[in-house]
Amino acid sequence: MKKLQERNLFLYISVCLLSILLAGCNPQASEVSSSQLTTAVSVSKLPTNMPTIQDPTLAPPHIHYSPPEGFNIYLEFDFPGSWIFSEYKEDENTLTLGFADPRFNTLPISADNPYPPPNDFGRIVIWVSPSDLGQTSDSELEKYMQGYSKEPMITELKGYKIKIDTYDAGVLEYKLKDIENHISTMFVRRMFLIINGQFHQIYYTVAEKERGGEFDQGYEYFFNSLKIVP
Repeated sequence: MKKLQERNLFLYISVCLLSILLAGCNPQASEVSSSQLTTAVSVSKLPTNMPTIQDPTLAPPHIHYSPPEGFNIYLEFDFPGSWIFSEYKEDENTLTLGFADPRFNTLPISADNPYPPPNDFGRIVIWVSPSDLGQTSDSELEKYMQGYSKEPMITELKGYKIKIDTYDAGVLEYKLKDIENHISTMFVRRMFLIINGQFHQIYYTVAEKERGGEFDQGYEYFFNSLKIVP
């Protein structure tokens, strides 16, 4: 397997509007590859109407997210209002949601230089797309376990199963040491679940040194509020 790359792509639509598009990898590829682990999206994929990004200084303590009307998305949850939020809708079956530590706003990112410098700020990405024939949360967990076990930058790989509103979910946890993109060792958690033929993957990463910190606590709030609304 080629060298692992975990990269964020941030594009400023205007001076006052920061949109985070963390779509890039295809979570449903037949086997895990380095391209699957890269989070990037080309400028040509930018939707014509970007959502308004909530100003962290004016945001309420928490924001409730419900599935967009007309979309086959089945997750509902709350998240801290200070987080940077972005939503990319490809079609009624495909959606990418991005959430990031507000400190991302301090990075020197611009339309001319959309790649953030190495950092260790936390983020969450949720990918939703139609599931493949025979795809299950168990099969995804096993696929990633096998692929990631060969990656030298990944350590302390652990997989387990949980229930989210009676639905089976696979969970993969590991530590990532990627000096090209992160200034600290990162803790990563991936969750896989299938709801009504839709594959949902939730990707969470935070600096290992900030486990238990503000963004990590926000993730716990988000996770505990997760509901499935089929």
